[in-house]
Amino acid sequence: FVASNTIENLTVTNCTNGKLNDTTGKGNLTLGNCDTGVCLGGIIGRCDKAPTISNCKNYATIKQNGFGGYDKNKRAHISGILGNCTVGGIQITECENHGKVEFGANASCTHRNYIGGIIGTSQSSGATYSNLKNTGTIASYGSNNGCRFFTGGIIGYCWKVGELSNSVNGVEGDATKGKIIIKGTVGTTIAENAAVYYPCIGGVVGNFYPGGGAYLLKGCTNYGPISFGFTTSGNQNFNLGGVAGYAQGAASENCHNYGAIDCSELNNVGHKQLLIGGVVGYSTKASNGCSNSGAITLGTEADGRIQLGGVIGYQLKDVTNCSNSGDIIIN
Repeated sequence: FVASNTIENLTVTNCTNGKLNDTTGKGNLTLGNCDTGVCLGGIIGRCDKAPTISNCKNYATIKQNGFGGYDKNKRAHISGILGNCTVGGIQITECENHGKVEFGANASCTHRNYIGGIIGTSQSSGATYSNLKNTGTIASYGSNNGCRFFTGGIIGYCWKVGELSNSVNGVEGDATKGKIIIKGTVGTTIAENAAVYYPCIGGVVGNFYPGGGAYLLKGCTNYGPISFGFTTSGNQNFNLGGVAGYAQGAASENCHNYGAIDCSELNNVGHKQLLIGGVVGYSTKASNGCSNSGAITLGTEADGRIQLGGVIGYQLKDVTNCSNSGDIIIN
């Protein structure tokens, strides 16, 4: 609907792209190999002002096939609703994505890719996101040096968001909905070493990195299975969680994962760290009332320092009233 235009004092509500159970491809958005950065959304590509977005739905496939070659300035922000938001104060509520969102199969990878069911990237200070839902498959594929994937069922990458609450990826009892698929090959060329830029994958949010202040990940649930199968030889960390891959500066409260986490195809020779949690991979704030019942499977080709937990992979603050009933399997 809107792509890289200026949006100011605008309320976007009751917008729909595509149709339920439509096999004609109407509303599908596909970009070929690009020579520049991309902001691609089923409803809005990018907004630089502070709208309120509510009751919007996407049923179509949103796909970006890749880039012509590696360049750290080429970044893809892809989602079913909003590709990229760069301004504070945005509010998004009651939005749904039911279409597949994909960074193309075996595509040449850009420096960083941000892929989410509802939002690709949020750089919105003090934003509030609530009651969001994704049932579409979220897939990131790449084959290049320096790839960084930030992938989540709801949001790929969050920066300074105030609160993400009551949002759901997948459908209870249906493992075909809300699937997260990460496949590809990553080489040794890494342009940045800061932890915030390490690949982060979560059933709800890939990277929740507020950068200070009181921020909260609350009442979020993942039912979708996560399949993570990279072959790597680089000096990277991977952060993977059933709800959030990486949560720095944000407390997790009453978040639950029911989806299986399958890392059996991961081959990370010479890797730095692999942080996997049933709920959160890496967490620097308190976690309360969180649970995991999804199985976590790790292959024997996983290398480096492995920090794996039924609820949290790596935790720096208090953990209270949390539980795990999911199997942890090393094949």
